[in-house]
Amino acid sequence: MNRYQHTLRKPFQIEGIGLHTGKTIKMRALPAPANTGIRFLRTDIMPHTIIPARLDFVVDTSLSTVIGINNLRIHTIEHLMAAFSGMNVDNAIVELSGPEAPICDGSSDFFVQSIRETGIKEQNSLRHYIEIIESFSFVHGDKRIEVKPAGGFEVFCEISYNHPLITYQNFNFSLSEGNFFDIYNARTFGFLSDVEKLKAMGLIMGGSLDNAIVLDTEGVINPEGLRHHDEFARHKTLDIVGDMFLLGYPVLGKVSAYKSGHQLHYQFAKALYSNNKLWKLTTMESEYETIRSDFEFPAVSYN
Repeated sequence: MNRYQHTLRKPFQIEGIGLHTGKTIKMRALPAPANTGIRFLRTDIMPHTIIPARLDFVVDTSLSTVIGINNLRIHTIEHLMAAFSGMNVDNAIVELSGPEAPICDGSSDFFVQSIRETGIKEQNSLRHYIEIIESFSFVHGDKRIEVKPAGGFEVFCEISYNHPLITYQNFNFSLSEGNFFDIYNARTFGFLSDVEKLKAMGLIMGGSLDNAIVLDTEGVINPEGLRHHDEFARHKTLDIVGDMFLLGYPVLGKVSAYKSGHQLHYQFAKALYSNNKLWKLTTMESEYETIRSDFEFPAVSYN
């Protein structure tokens, strides 16, 4: 775990298709001052408006995590957020030429490689953590997600699908042990039988075998196959890492999830956030008495 905050050492740029909008997007990630957090900006719309990547700006969770202000939207930020979380980037400004982050290959791989090539730098401000001090669970039907105190950030993810290749899978992950590379290249997945229905809903307009695992009734139709035998559970774990970073700080706690998705992640994180008896802000040096709900995020000017 890091004592101090980090940002990018220099900007990096990626161009690619948006999974749901199908639009070609140019993305540029830039260094940002300490205590900025992760913030997004649409360069195609004037005046430029900063949209913080935080729970209170989430506006949709239909097959992806979407943030927005008024009519401005940024779709499918979870894989980029997971990369920032896993690579210990606390502060960055993300410029997008359209309404969605590029899907790249359906994982966090391209983002992670860009951050590795760019490098990160330490900043002269302590890193804050959300330390879980009391166990909390959230249940919706047969889906559930819970968190309990732990010395680092851990995830135990269980998935269950009525498909012969998946059936039941689980994955145990600990970011505090530096194991982000166990999940960063696990791709999003979907079922061939759902494609036309989702497109009719205006979703996955940019989806292809280049950016998603697609399953028919028997198995994977992607010619290259799977990257991991449990790639499905690994990707769901990646989504949890990205969505939990919307709390605004890294978490010290163990998250256990069963059949979860973006909507459940959001509902769970929002309920957790609103109960200030379950957690406290802390650093590696000392504990802060000021709780998260009283903490004011600093304003950031953008030029």
